[in-house]
Amino acid sequence: MGVLNGSATAGSLLVSFDLEGEIAFHGPIAGTIGESALAFYAGAFIQGGTLVVHGTDGVAIIENAGSLTAFGTPEEATAGVGTKILDSGWDNIGDITTMFDASRDVILPASANTLAALRAAPLADLPPPVTLSTTLPASFDTTLSPTTLGAAWTHSLTGASYFSSNNGQGVWALYSANVDIGEGTATLSSTQVTESTTTNSNDGFGCAGEVPETFEPVVNVTTTCSAELEGSYEVTIDNTGSTVMATVEIDVAGTSYTISVPASETYTEAGPLANDSTVTATATNGDFAGVSVSDTASLSDCAHVVDPQITITLACSGTYEGTAEYTIDNTASTLDVAVSYFIDGVETTQSTLAAGGTVGVIDIPINNGSTITVTATADGYPPVSVSDSLTGCVAPDVFVPTVAVETSCSDGTGTYLATVDNTASNVDTTVTVTVDGVAVGDPVTVAAGETQDLTGSVSNGQEVVVNAGHADHADVSDSETFSGCVVIESFGPTLSIATSCSAEGAGSYSATVNNGGSDMDVNGVFAVDGVEGDPIVDASGSSETLTGDIDNDSTVTVTASAGDDSTSVSATLTDCIPPPPPTTTTEPSDLPSSGLSDESYSRSLQLALWSALFGLVVGGLAIATRRKL
Repeated sequence: MGVLNGSATAGSLLVSFDLEGEIAFHGPIAGTIGESALAFYAGAFIQGGTLVVHGTDGVAIIENAGSLTAFGTPEEATAGVGTKILDSGWDNIGDITTMFDASRDVILPASANTLAALRAAPLADLPPPVTLSTTLPASFDTTLSPTTLGAAWTHSLTGASYFSSNNGQGVWALYSANVDIGEGTATLSSTQVTESTTTNSNDGFGCAGEVPETFEPVVNVTTTCSAELEGSYEVTIDNTGSTVMATVEIDVAGTSYTISVPASETYTEAGPLANDSTVTATATNGDFAGVSVSDTASLSDCAHVVDPQITITLACSGTYEGTAEYTIDNTASTLDVAVSYFIDGVETTQSTLAAGGTVGVIDIPINNGSTITVTATADGYPPVSVSDSLTGCVAPDVFVPTVAVETSCSDGTGTYLATVDNTASNVDTTVTVTVDGVAVGDPVTVAAGETQDLTGSVSNGQEVVVNAGHADHADVSDSETFSGCVVIESFGPTLSIATSCSAEGAGSYSATVNNGGSDMDVNGVFAVDGVEGDPIVDASGSSETLTGDIDNDSTVTVTASAGDDSTSVSATLTDCIPPPPPTTTTEPSDLPSSGLSDESYSRSLQLALWSALFGLVVGGLAIATRRKL
């Protein structure tokens, strides 16, 4: 469908032609008959097949323009068509078209004939058009005549309007997002078409076909934080202004998913959202390349606060006893916290402190040099900890240890006992032990307030020295020399000597040292007529006997000694005379060869026997007398 520029006197006829080039005449446009200079120039179809046309001084609408009666000649088309709805404001403009602006309003944009600018009016009530403050692309040459824009049309897929330069400079695009009739602004964009045909007029025709497809979704993203500090998001896609489906990608904190919103429909998507997260929704359509509508919203300050304020105070009493106390102010927190304190890493669990509350704990014992750590913890949040250490709570040194050394003998073995009493001190002492100047083992530490015994062995005559020392104080020591283990031994050997004389007059002796009465060894010496033999050791409890030959009148002496003790016994062999050799007479004489009578001889033998017995008695008395001494 198009408009034929008619004369002022004949009026403007509405004509049309089909794809085969057949032209039909429909009648003069309303408002032109009988009037001068009211020719109509160009038109644009809107929904429902209504044609909007403008002329020198007016705008008319023709409903169902595609269904009007067609005549073969202008003369037959005499009945007026359409309705004039506007009398002014549209003079000196070029071609018009229809499109959506950024506010989703259907508008009629047109180019002004006298300047590189655009005019537009909302289609809803068609008031006088407004001149849009138009931003031209850098490639638009405003010095090349004619500078006006001519033909205009709207793309059926993109919904964008296109304007051709009358000076042949090219084709310019006006996108819906770049025109706002309410704000009175428009921005032209360059296109890939770099040339156009030079003309002094516009084409004046529009297409009566279907209304071009549009893609004008509205995307809105909002975030919300509940009273319970739980975050959420909501994405709303209003696709009622589009004739095509919108594909919407929704990115929630880096995780994306896609939904589809059909044309002319509205969709809402909602879900939970963590604090400090961002949601972005972007609507696109594959047939509208380069066109996207997006919105973004972030959530902040929608999280619990865990901010317990912990204060620790340390104190030292006049008796140098340390104490700690702490307070936790949880009034700035929105969560309860579990409270614990640690003394040198040993935990003591306290009760839970409610959000908004305060707690204090006093009189916690703590030693000098120890550290107290107070911790407040809420599930899912890092713990809050404060630590402090007690220093300077130390009493002046008191170093008054006592040291005592005693030696003793047990079962012949010498031992020492060293007692170090450090109970009156408040500092430790280091104890060393030496025996005859030689250190015994490693130094031993006796803690303040404690007592310790040290023992060891010692030999006769050795000195035991025990020393208790401290780096800042004089040493304390004691010593004792071991006098030895005195053992009282018994000296009581029994000595005996027996002499004998054989019938042939040969003398012999048997001397015995019986040491069964002693608890010590003795040396036994056997001597014959003063000539000593080698000493014989006679152990305690044993007996030694020595025998040998002796002559008549020889004396045998046995001596037993040990240390300063000594005893001896002697015995002399007498009357051990060999008998005379036998005689050769055949008859015995009345007297013995000795010249003695038998009676005298008998008395002599008796006397010899008594002498021997007397010697034994005297020897026994001598032994008994020695033992008694």
